[in-house]
Amino acid sequence: MSQIVRIGRVGKSAVPVAPAEIQDEVELYAREHGRTAHLYFTPSGWMVRFELRPNDPAMLAFKEGRAPEPPTEDVFIHTNNPKASLPGQPMFIPLDINAMGAAGVREFLEQGNTWSKRGVFSSHEESLKSAETKNEATKKSIKERGRDAARARARDTRRSRLKIPFLPVGADLKDNTNEGASK
Repeated sequence: MSQIVRIGRVGKSAVPVAPAEIQDEVELYAREHGRTAHLYFTPSGWMVRFELRPNDPAMLAFKEGRAPEPPTEDVFIHTNNPKASLPGQPMFIPLDINAMGAAGVREFLEQGNTWSKRGVFSSHEESLKSAETKNEATKKSIKERGRDAARARARDTRRSRLKIPFLPVGADLKDNTNEGASK
C-alpha cells in the first residue's frame, strides 16, 4: 500500500510535498534539540534544514554582518551507495520518506545523522577532526606506497641492467640434469 505524494507548485515546476505527519515529526525532533527545522525536496532527494541556535559559533559571521543570511544545517535523507565506485553510479541513494514513515525519519535523525551532514558525528568540530585524521592517514599511506613502488622499480632496474634473472623459486640454472624436477 503506497502513499500518495502531494505535489506543490514552486513557480512553473511541480515539487513533491512531504506528508504532514512527517513534517511534524521533523519539527518536533528539532524542537527537542532547541532548534527549528523544515523538510524540503531537492533534486537529489529529501533534505531537513535545521536553523542554528543563536549561540552557535557558525552564526558569528552573520551576527557581524559578513554573511547575507543566517547559516543552516542541511541534512540530506540518503544513504551511501555501496556501488559508488562503479562508473556512472551516484555517491548516495536517496531514501523514500513515504516508505520510512514518520517513525523512520525520526529514527534516521536520531542515529546521529544530524549536525554533521554525514551521519556519525555530534558536531562539525568532531567531523572536522575525523576528516583531518583520515587525511593524515591517507597522506602517510600514499607516501609509503610511493616509496615501496620506487624501491620495486629500482630493484627491477638493477636486475635488468646487471642481467640478474628473476625466478620466484630457487633453481640451479647451471645444472642441466632434471634431478630435482620430478619427485
